[in-house]
Amino acid sequence: MSLDDFREAGSYIDDDDSTYSGRSARTTRASSGGITPVQRFVLALMLFMMTCLLGAFFLILSGRVVPPGLY
Repeated sequence: MSLDDFREAGSYIDDDDSTYSGRSARTTRASSGGITPVQRFVLALMLFMMTCLLGAFFLILSGRVVPPGLY
């Protein structure tokens, strides 16, 4: 059994009760937050870029890095 089989098994829930009932009814996963993997990637990329930008501004403001052309 591969990891994909485990993922698929966890996403199939019967509408009548909360027990596992094979592949009779498919529901959405609440753990993903309702967003697609592409949207999660874009959000992670935006967070990374903002972190880099704020870090660079902090280094410039603290005087540890001097951009070329200022002195």
